[in-house]
Amino acid sequence: MTLKEASRYLSLHPEVLRKKASLGEIPAKKLGKGEKSSWRFVKADLDRWLSVNKNSNRKGTDENKIIEDLINILKTSDEISKIEDAINSLGIMNIKSAVSEIAKYINSPFEDIRWLSSRALVKMDFGNNRELLYSILLSDKSDKVRIEIASKFAKEGDEYSINYLMETFRKTSDEQEKYNVARRLIMIKPEAIIPFFRTKLHSFNLAIRYRTLCDLRNIGYEGIESDLINMLNERELTIKRKAIEIIGMKKIKDAVPLLQKIIDSENDNEIKKIAAQSIAKIFG
Repeated sequence: MTLKEASRYLSLHPEVLRKKASLGEIPAKKLGKGEKSSWRFVKADLDRWLSVNKNSNRKGTDENKIIEDLINILKTSDEISKIEDAINSLGIMNIKSAVSEIAKYINSPFEDIRWLSSRALVKMDFGNNRELLYSILLSDKSDKVRIEIASKFAKEGDEYSINYLMETFRKTSDEQEKYNVARRLIMIKPEAIIPFFRTKLHSFNLAIRYRTLCDLRNIGYEGIESDLINMLNERELTIKRKAIEIIGMKKIKDAVPLLQKIIDSENDNEIKKIAAQSIAKIFG
């Protein structure tokens, strides 16, 4: 099971589960050695853990303790990695009681801490921190920080933020940064972004291809139907499955012959099932 699947199975917040897994309190295996490596869980191991803990009623206590520890790190720690992890976790968990402590780090000398703080404030309490965040947008030297804040204001139609994002998109030579900015602009300036965006459907980077495909759920342009139909020839199954789902959602009738071919010839039963569901949606 993935972290998300296991968190649903155990009725724990994903961040609480991640913390407990990293502390060895819940059986899990980490894929890789880096901090961003994914966790995997075995259902039988989780069932055994549940059987031991079923009468302890510790869920709320554990979560409150983890939140308390994270906030305490922001109050007392001077270890950069711990502060970054605490801000990130509290933001993901949307812990409103941590907003005042997180706001104290918005002017940190460390770029990643400022970025994590701005991201958390945008998500958790944008309304009460608009003035602070806008001042950071105007004054911070880091594009990473400014892009995070500008994206929120741009969605509200702020011209300065939109122009800043467009300028950053045009001038940056870093393809990953360019792509990240494009994703933030796609709903705001589609006519300027879609030509670049379509090229990413053929990126060698699997994650970029998948994210681009997912974004097609919410946009439309001339040629989108043919783009999605072409994705049915993908060898990567995760891409192919997502393309089939979106085709069904968008009711693309021209894709039906290919969907039927997938049902008749594919060996993967899950893909056959998704293709059948998409056909049903198209004619539903």
